[in-house]
Amino acid sequence: MELETGYYRIKSLTQKIIGRALHESSDSSPKPILSKTDDKNAVWLVEKLENGRYRLSTKGAPTGVDPHNLNAVVALLDDQEDAVEWDLIRFLSPPNVLKYHIKHPLENRMWTAKYTEATQVILRPFDRHPETLLIFEPVKA
Repeated sequence: MELETGYYRIKSLTQKIIGRALHESSDSSPKPILSKTDDKNAVWLVEKLENGRYRLSTKGAPTGVDPHNLNAVVALLDDQEDAVEWDLIRFLSPPNVLKYHIKHPLENRMWTAKYTEATQVILRPFDRHPETLLIFEPVKA
């Protein structure tokens, strides 16, 4: 089942909310996507694109890879044309549970959210590690 365009909360398997920090620097530098944000109301706009990929945005900024650290997932306030169109790979689960891996389209690397601490979401090689599996919960806009 493909994910439809809409608003979602993205969580780790341990129910930690994925998103940007509640309080960030006011400059326009890329903002880290955290594995355990302090923003309990973090919501994502997930846009299904015509090519079958997805644009994932939070607080109005699409996500991509940090140009200074190619393993780090960030929200792009400037240079939004560098946003990544991600592949979402559905994980076998009950129909009412939306579990996906978020994969870089040109590399075999997935979003990885550490369970134990608030760290930046990184890209790691796809190895079916549970930290690469994320839950998408629909949110009413």
